[in-house]
Amino acid sequence: MALMGRLLLVLLVLSGCSEKQPSGEMTNGPEQIAETFYRALRANPLVDLPAPEQYRVFRPLLQQSLLRRLEQAYAVDRQIHANEPQPTPPLSEGSLFTSLFEGVTDFELIGCQTKKLTSRCQFNLIYDNQGKTVEWQDGLRLRQGRLGWQVEDVVYGGDWDFAPKGTLTSRLDTIIRMAPAPIDKLEK
Repeated sequence: MALMGRLLLVLLVLSGCSEKQPSGEMTNGPEQIAETFYRALRANPLVDLPAPEQYRVFRPLLQQSLLRRLEQAYAVDRQIHANEPQPTPPLSEGSLFTSLFEGVTDFELIGCQTKKLTSRCQFNLIYDNQGKTVEWQDGLRLRQGRLGWQVEDVVYGGDWDFAPKGTLTSRLDTIIRMAPAPIDKLEK
């Protein structure tokens, strides 16, 4: 119950600049959670493979399975780099949660398709750097569980040469498979 209260508090804080619902109550459907995720990402850009404390604000918005993958990929990255004699780049560089390396400066919800306990939300994402604008579409997969709607995966939609393809979970799974030791033996 306390976790649900914290989730609601985070959602209320993050949505403080958004329009109020007509009834004065905030609904926690997939659209609201997805938009809250991108507001949080815009306010707290995450790059490379973030340490768990860096995505603390995202925890109530993300499914446990995605959080575990993020933690495991971070542990693999640390383990690999601990064994390297020379500094090497991280196993994942740039914005992990968007197709564009630089991340996102604005977003617009196109729509969500919801069936029972799952929802797929499509977004138009924008990166604006001093008038040079890049626009593309990424998607979020959400699942409703005991904690309400949460992001289960990111679907990359960028169509340029170096944009990540597929999903965030497949990207993280690729990194996790690079582990030099079983994942449960890696230092976190």
